Amino acid sequence: MAIRYTFNTTQDQYTRESLIEYTINDLVALTKLYIYWFCNKFDFLDRNSMDTSTSTSITHHEHTALPLYFILSDSHGKNLQSTIKTPYYQIKTRSISGLQWVNTYDYTLCTQTVLNSPSISSILSSATGVLFLIGTNSVRSMPALRIIQQVEAIANMIRLNHHHIDHLEKITIAATFPCLKVSSRFPTIDLLLNNINLYNQQLEILSRRLGFSFLDFHITPEHLHRDHLHLQHQYKNILHTTIVQYFDTIIAKQVKSPQSQHRTSTAITRRNKRRYEKLKEKQQQHILTRSLSQSWTIPDIKNILKHHAIKFARICSVANHKIRIQFNNTKDQQHADNLISLTFFDDNNFAIWHEQK
Repeated sequence: MAIRYTFNTTQDQYTRESLIEYTINDLVALTKLYIYWFCNKFDFLDRNSMDTSTSTSITHHEHTALPLYFILSDSHGKNLQSTIKTPYYQIKTRSISGLQWVNTYDYTLCTQTVLNSPSISSILSSATGVLFLIGTNSVRSMPALRIIQQVEAIANMIRLNHHHIDHLEKITIAATFPCLKVSSRFPTIDLLLNNINLYNQQLEILSRRLGFSFLDFHITPEHLHRDHLHLQHQYKNILHTTIVQYFDTIIAKQVKSPQSQHRTSTAITRRNKRRYEKLKEKQQQHILTRSLSQSWTIPDIKNILKHHAIKFARICSVANHKIRIQFNNTKDQQHADNLISLTFFDDNNFAIWHEQK
């Protein structure tokens, strides 16, 4: 009789149960592993994304650090903020009352010594450029030509110690403001002003020879306080405005788009023509009219306007004892309107002007 294997014995059942249990356990293990991975993969991706974003942010910050400009000033800069920030650059200022280019009696008031101090030297090491608002205390105590020698030595010293500050707009020296506070060395206003004018003339010549920038704030004696040395309160904003405009211009040159550098001559001509037409239209909206005596000539008019630091676009007409002066903007027109009285160009003022010359 044939033997039939039904696999229903106790041993067979135990074997099948063991295999089923092993399979189930193996499937559960795989399922748990999948659930663990699924639940954690997004956390991993988020953390990885965050790390990448942070790294990118840090790298971007390192590559987009704002240019730093440093201003060293005598007491004329005491009202400037210690740090001036704009979207494109930042400025650090240091004002020291009594500061001179060279002071052999007090080294704390000597520019040469101040620049070599650890704190200032550290700033210069990371600065894109430096602006000097210094000179008034020097021109009141020594001849202009001697001061120019000191300025030349200091400019050369900066370039020797800080090789990155070597291009035209890396070093800027401002013209010295008018000063009516006489000194023992220059006991009259005429002697003092002559020394200041000679210094500014020679400083501009030196800037071309050494290759640094010369900045004129166009300050006149009318801007001075009763102490005959500092600016009146209402004119102190001239410094901040002029400085920011100056550095804005420098930055604009540096970030000039490549497209504009490759314009054709025809495109440039067309663009310049449009600009000229817009400027001409703007100037026609800013006209100042004054009575004019026959004594005044066009050169005389231009010279006295320049003497009073009046920025005008052009003298558009002189007829019927009237003069019409055009300006580029409202600010220049208002400045002129405040300085040019209704009798500014009469015979009496003409005589006074020529006596002063």
